[in-house]
Amino acid sequence: RRRAAQRAPAARATKRPATRERSRPADGRRAPSIVRKELKEAERELERLQRRHDQLVAEVGAGTTDHAELARLGAELAEVDERRRQVEDRWLALAEEAEST
Repeated sequence: RRRAAQRAPAARATKRPATRERSRPADGRRAPSIVRKELKEAERELERLQRRHDQLVAEVGAGTTDHAELARLGAELAEVDERRRQVEDRWLALAEEAEST
């Protein structure tokens, strides 16, 4: 086992470069597979943020009268909405990039 562990760093050093480095064509554009992967990641993030947004809206609408709790929920809702806008912008840019490749 020790020998295998000692050889592992050398084996790692001979591996090919990271996918992102290899996949960038000479013209500077990214490979379509990378763009599609990032697009799917953005879609998953949007879904997660939408679920959290819906949870927060439900909590606010539950009728709590605790002002501190409502303020906390409102602040988190604003953060989620801002992050969602950022991810939507990223998704739009990626979709445009995917169409051009």
